[in-house]
Amino acid sequence: MNNNGFNDSQNTGSVPQPPMQQPAQQPYTVNNVPVQQPQPQQYQQPAQPAPPQNQTPVPKDPGHNMGTASLILGLVSIFGGFTAIIGLACAIAGLVCGKKSKDATTAVGREPGTEQKVGFICSIVGMVISGIALLVYLVTVIIPLIISLLGLLSIPLLAVAS
Repeated sequence: MNNNGFNDSQNTGSVPQPPMQQPAQQPYTVNNVPVQQPQPQQYQQPAQPAPPQNQTPVPKDPGHNMGTASLILGLVSIFGGFTAIIGLACAIAGLVCGKKSKDATTAVGREPGTEQKVGFICSIVGMVISGIALLVYLVTVIIPLIISLLGLLSIPLLAVAS
């Protein structure tokens, strides 16, 4: 046995052969004119634009967050307006946020945004709905309750002379 683990008796007198090599690839030709094959290109990222020179950044609208809060509170006051108390509380908070948002925006010389205007309007509508719901609650629940309590206490509402 040799170092490779083969039996020497099978390889008597043979010369080791070098590994087979593939023949060199002939260039692609058209009408006996060699054509150069395109090389694969590497992916390149597009160049980043240079930052603008001598421009001041535009500040974000200072009343934007308060305008968004006004819009959300206004919508909650409309849908929660039928519970009277929750709707009224959200409507008042929405009006306050809307007013602060408008003041902050106009202080920097800008026009109030759509969210701010819609939030303020929704808060007003929610306040009206809550006011109506509160009146209905008073008329249907509180006033009859007071009247029934007065009747139980035997307090005459009107003195009728007989």
